[in-house]
Amino acid sequence: MFVELIFCVAVTAIMAWSLSGGGSLRLAPLSADILLGNVAVFLIPNVIAFLSFRLRELRMELVTLRRKFSIDTQPTPAEQSINFYDKGGRLSFSTRFANVLYIEAADNYANIHYLNDDKEDTFILHNSLKDLEKEYSGMGLLRCHRGYMVNVVNVKLMRKERSGMVLELSSSSKTIPVSKSYTAAVTAFFSSDNNDISV
Repeated sequence: MFVELIFCVAVTAIMAWSLSGGGSLRLAPLSADILLGNVAVFLIPNVIAFLSFRLRELRMELVTLRRKFSIDTQPTPAEQSINFYDKGGRLSFSTRFANVLYIEAADNYANIHYLNDDKEDTFILHNSLKDLEKEYSGMGLLRCHRGYMVNVVNVKLMRKERSGMVLELSSSSKTIPVSKSYTAAVTAFFSSDNNDISV
């Protein structure tokens, strides 16, 4: 950019000096004026672009810090709120942790099934179950199937059927399947007396 700037200044100054007849303008002051103009033309857009990208980075860092503060470092008792963020890091849905029944995958979306005035309701969140698992698995939302996460607070019982293990919820008629690949982890979780979930 520096070489391009010097080249532009030199060409512009020589052309302006030549067009003026070569005598009425002095080349050094003319070059200085053209240099200042070109610096402004080159510098201002680049500074604005840099500040714009930096502002975006800082916003993303702030979102990450907010998530870390509200999710990772604080325990989530049943009475405390749980916040769900979309793929862009924007807060989309918040409810009491105990209200969340289960989360169901739907392509790039996740259906959050929760209690609303003692009735089951659904919120469609633009985020994947895989990303939700990374953020909430240590808080009591347990992955039990390729398409499901369940709130362990609301699991009434686990039973074996001919098709495999299922989880019954205390506030929903829905039975949540446990796939073979998750059976060992789910069984170990509910068999353990000392899990790290604060609910």
